[in-house]
Amino acid sequence: TRRHREWPVEDTAEVSLETTGVRAEILLTWAASERRNRAWIEGTRGTIRLEGNLLELTLTDSTGPVVRRFPQSLAEGSHHPDWFSGVAAEFLAEIADPGRRGRSLAEASLCVELIARARESSSRGGAPVSVGLREGPAAAAGTGQRRIAR
Repeated sequence: TRRHREWPVEDTAEVSLETTGVRAEILLTWAASERRNRAWIEGTRGTIRLEGNLLELTLTDSTGPVVRRFPQSLAEGSHHPDWFSGVAAEFLAEIADPGRRGRSLAEASLCVELIARARESSSRGGAPVSVGLREGPAAAAGTGQRRIAR
């Protein structure tokens, strides 16, 4: 809790995820003085940067970035009804096709697992903890062991 100490819930989460050759750092907060979204992904072939309504792709072997601007920032509003139709369509597709069943549940389970492990890590002073992910077709989000810290 960084700012809203009177609330019985965290206002900030800082998480590091690691797996073989990959590391992600995530900062989520309701304690900032402004609402905005930023993401930066760096890989062997280039970078992707997202800030507000700007998406920029820079490939390592290119002369300059490819830039796209969206009509509005991801930070505008607290919900995105235009996204929900895709989530609903995916859920309905799972109901219709037994071969797809369990994907939404696997994704939701992964989110709950990551939140629980982040809280466990926090209670241990930021010590890394393992996240065990189930194997099989329902585990669409990935398999194996991952570490989470902070």
